[in-house]
Amino acid sequence: MTAQDIFNLVWHHYIILGSPKSVDGCRGPMYRAYGNMCPVGVVMDDTEYDPAMEGNGVRELVAMQLLPAHLVPHVDLLWSLQRCHDMNKREDMEAAFRLTAEQLQLQIPG
Repeated sequence: MTAQDIFNLVWHHYIILGSPKSVDGCRGPMYRAYGNMCPVGVVMDDTEYDPAMEGNGVRELVAMQLLPAHLVPHVDLLWSLQRCHDMNKREDMEAAFRLTAEQLQLQIPG
């Protein structure tokens, strides 16, 4: 999976499908919450998910050896996408994702 593949999946989930944030106003990342997913949860297979991930940032998941190995090379991208999700209101996420794509030289799908 490339950085562009990851960005495309997250863009599709939130911008094209209009999926809700995993939890508004939560105090820590929620990878799979109430049937919704954060950006890191979007790119993980169900078999890769561990409830111990909840409440920990993606960089902490690396330290805890919980982030799937194929995603570890993309931890900085995942951290950026996680911040777009966690630090913005739902209506501001598209602009945040666009800025991240520009900063990381990724293409907007479509």
